[in-house]
Amino acid sequence: MRCLILSQWRVNPYQQLLVGALRRLGAEVVERPLLPFSLGATVRECKPDVLHLQNVHPFLTGRGWVRSLMNVLAFVAALIMVRLRGVRIVWTVHDLGHHDRRHPLLDRIVTALTARLAHARIVHCEAARRELGREVTAIPHGHYIGHYENRVDRAAARQSLGIGNGEFVFLFLGWLRPYKGIPELLDAVEGLPARLLIAGEARDPAFVESLRVPANVEIHSGAVQDDRLQLYLNACDVVVLPYRRILTSGAVILAMSFARPCIAPRLGCMPETLDDRGAFLYDPGALREALTHAIDGRDELPRMGAHNREKVSAWTWQRAAEATLAIYQRR
Repeated sequence: MRCLILSQWRVNPYQQLLVGALRRLGAEVVERPLLPFSLGATVRECKPDVLHLQNVHPFLTGRGWVRSLMNVLAFVAALIMVRLRGVRIVWTVHDLGHHDRRHPLLDRIVTALTARLAHARIVHCEAARRELGREVTAIPHGHYIGHYENRVDRAAARQSLGIGNGEFVFLFLGWLRPYKGIPELLDAVEGLPARLLIAGEARDPAFVESLRVPANVEIHSGAVQDDRLQLYLNACDVVVLPYRRILTSGAVILAMSFARPCIAPRLGCMPETLDDRGAFLYDPGALREALTHAIDGRDELPRMGAHNREKVSAWTWQRAAEATLAIYQRR
């Protein structure tokens, strides 16, 4: 079984861990960047049995309108050619459009046509499977336990970041982008007896500069190196994921892998990935109440974090790879 995986994620831990597990099962996996205008040539060169697409929208519709339209047309034409060659097409759907929603019409076209041309689709929760319908299989997102260093305890992590042992700390970790609800989080946390750490890189520095930052918030803008993830995750009490829209989130899997309780909206896969034993799930507009409940329930937070780690530990990459390989082999 020879599989060609196309994405721009060759340094992304999600793809690294999935590919490693597939290879341990005996699959021959070739990784290439998703370049719409050379997709056909890449397939002819690699001669795969299966073409596995990861998240396609950011690489097709993340530029100007004309360039994005050309990318989409080239991509769809190439997929038709791939099908005619008898190659099985599998698409892992991480989102239903570009996160910044620059071209919503093109996003819908990409979703509809890729779904029609793919032989099978993979999602990471049953809610997404129900939303997308036919030829969709739900496979849990693999965990990150053991992938990142996790040797620094709470006290050492807080000392490194200049945080007092008695402070209550919320953490937002990841790319700093508007759709992740950062402005709403800043408004919600203002005046609460807690500190909010925001750590991550901004693709648009003007977005960070435009934020109104309350006195109890620190923004550490810049790429967070892998060996420093443990500092932020072990120093905080709760990880906050205040997304305006979301289907699948690797950030919540990372937080669970570090035994952190979470605050998240009841959107997409969130209510299925998390549960009330390990998270404060909230309906849109109720973020501040969720933050307050976390502060009031601080004595329960270690138990909630331990529940999350136990839950996520069952979602191994071996299990994900076995289910993925079964989809590759299905005819």
